[in-house]
Amino acid sequence: MDDKLRNEIALFKFSLIAPVINGSLNEPLRDYLEKICAKTYEVPGKGPREFSPKTLRQWLHAYQRYGIDGLKRKPRNDKGRSRALTSEVLRAIQEFRQLYPKKTVTTLYAELLAGGLLGSPPVSLSTVGRYLKKFDLPLEPEIERKRFVFEFANDCWQTDVLAGPYLTIDGKKKATYLIAFLDDASRLLVHGEFFFEENSKNLQIVLKKAILKRGLPKRIFADNGKIFDSLQLRLICASLGILLSHARPYSPASKGKIERVFRTFRTQFLSSLDLQEIKSLEDLNAKFLEYVESTYNQRIHSSLDGLSPMERYLQDKERFCFIHKKEFLDQAFLHETMRKVNQDATINLLKKVYEVPQKFIGRKVTVQYDPEDLSRVYVKDLSFPEPVTVYPVRAVDNSKIPRKQNVRKQIDFAALFGGDKG
Repeated sequence: MDDKLRNEIALFKFSLIAPVINGSLNEPLRDYLEKICAKTYEVPGKGPREFSPKTLRQWLHAYQRYGIDGLKRKPRNDKGRSRALTSEVLRAIQEFRQLYPKKTVTTLYAELLAGGLLGSPPVSLSTVGRYLKKFDLPLEPEIERKRFVFEFANDCWQTDVLAGPYLTIDGKKKATYLIAFLDDASRLLVHGEFFFEENSKNLQIVLKKAILKRGLPKRIFADNGKIFDSLQLRLICASLGILLSHARPYSPASKGKIERVFRTFRTQFLSSLDLQEIKSLEDLNAKFLEYVESTYNQRIHSSLDGLSPMERYLQDKERFCFIHKKEFLDQAFLHETMRKVNQDATINLLKKVYEVPQKFIGRKVTVQYDPEDLSRVYVKDLSFPEPVTVYPVRAVDNSKIPRKQNVRKQIDFAALFGGDKG
């Protein structure tokens, strides 16, 4: 099982127990587990599965003890056995079936193959056919769309990206993008920033600042854009007990609240900007922050019964959960990968070599790191779940330090048997 699939399965397990973890459960635990276990689930890389309440309780215990790492399967040493249908292949088959419900299996297979979506080497036509025949799901029926709102602030944040103005930097025009989080219950703009790039890294920056300012949400609701569906974002949310959910494909109405707020920003903020006065991204963000905190969050909102977003938000302040140790939050936002420790007690990561404790030699370990600061990384595995801080090897320094040699000592047979040497 590869690292990505291991993480996908852990995230799937978390999705079933998340309401228990983050305190959003509105029914007895026993009833919830029985309801969950009455369904069949498509497990990444595994196909349809059913689970018992006992299994889910084991997952809960593992998460409470080890966090998201407790839901990951230990790496196997028999690497090389392929899985016929990986999570990526399953997702591609399902998406194509939903898009083209009337096409034959052969036609679907040909289009998936042409798109390079069937893995390498690609799975066979018969495998895809068996999957569709046995587990093919009909198209989801059209559902009645009803207006909804979460009851309490921080129960759900919506997030999206807005194309911002072009800034002239060093004589060149550069596009900007606003990445923002909106509280569903209060319409409070939790936090937002403009960037020159629309990517997962910048999304994580905004989310981290939002949590520091406003506390932990129980759920984040996003569309199906690439930056909102990264493995890294899902791992961050799972580490913090946040359930990440996505809008129905091609259903912009699902995130109508933040879409309406973005229209407000266009008409009230962006339209009033004098771009000649803005010399940098920092200038744009300073003006935006001032507008949000002094105007948007303080203005009475028509849907909030005469309250401003800030007033409505603060009504629920006793329910908020803040992270008081920034170090814990920093840890949750670290990137993660796996490495096998070399016989000289080192690992290789992003063109750097790190020296790790001898106890990890030969093991597959989880490596957590900040891509912006590789001066240190953190190493752990399920046998040693507490992260160990390790640093890049400096060959010059190591040459001056005597190292333990993994050399077998010569046996003194004379001493062993009580005789004379030689």
